[in-house]
Amino acid sequence: MFSIDFIVFSVIILWIWKSGNNKSKGKTENYVYIVDNQVVGGTSYPVVEKQMAGGYWSLDGKTLEEVQKIDFQTWSKEWQKKFGQ
Repeated sequence: MFSIDFIVFSVIILWIWKSGNNKSKGKTENYVYIVDNQVVGGTSYPVVEKQMAGGYWSLDGKTLEEVQKIDFQTWSKEWQKKFGQ
């Protein structure tokens, strides 16, 4: 058994992200995941005025589909099968 630690930090961005009626607050939250003192991954998410539906991006800005090469619904089902209760 192992544990995953994570560090969360906000980054101030110089551009304002906007989608429909929703726009960023000029920050991105970044999560860095650590196992045995080694970085194993991370995600980023814009800090926005209204909660968004959907997933996070990789630290280098890729979507789940770009990283895993499968769509979110397939990934979610597989994850639930493996780790769900």
